[in-house]
Amino acid sequence: MTLTEYFEKHFKPLEVFPQDFNEVIGFVYIYIQGAVRDNCDTLTLTSTDFICSKEGQVVDSFYIGNINPDISFRDALKLIVERDEVIRQHLELVEDSQEKITYRLN
Repeated sequence: MTLTEYFEKHFKPLEVFPQDFNEVIGFVYIYIQGAVRDNCDTLTLTSTDFICSKEGQVVDSFYIGNINPDISFRDALKLIVERDEVIRQHLELVEDSQEKITYRLN
């Protein structure tokens, strides 16, 4: 199943997060969905920005620097990849450093 098919027909985040779904997890899913829609090949999360790019060119960026959620965007992204089997199949971790975390969309 492609990520496009997943988001269009099979996406049920409350089944993946029945007890602990929150706004941050919801936002991260929306951002992944937007990256798929925009045919991006890379998602990068820094302490201040969520960036999706294609062939090294930034397609979209969302500033998250002033937001102090209960769960960090970084932890939410890692949790989604850990728990959501379809997302895990399509996101490949390419960098996890103090400055940023980067996944390639396959």
